[in-house]
Amino acid sequence: MKNKTIDYIIEFVDSQGTVVQEEGFEQVPVHHLTKKNYAVRCDVVLYIGKYAVFCESKNRYLYTELDSSELKEILNIIS
Repeated sequence: MKNKTIDYIIEFVDSQGTVVQEEGFEQVPVHHLTKKNYAVRCDVVLYIGKYAVFCESKNRYLYTELDSSELKEILNIIS
């Protein structure tokens, strides 16, 4: 189930065609957040990337490292 969720997120973000252009972030397809109060492990998420979420602190959290509730929150944002 988790892999199916991750696959959906990757496919969705890849179809966006938007790439991060800010210094300090990887140049990867992203979904720009419209919801500023989303955080992972107390780290505010700026971008939902193809394989990870990218945060204000410049940290990134791979989908494979996130738990089911965190992945569910990402799905709620992009749907």
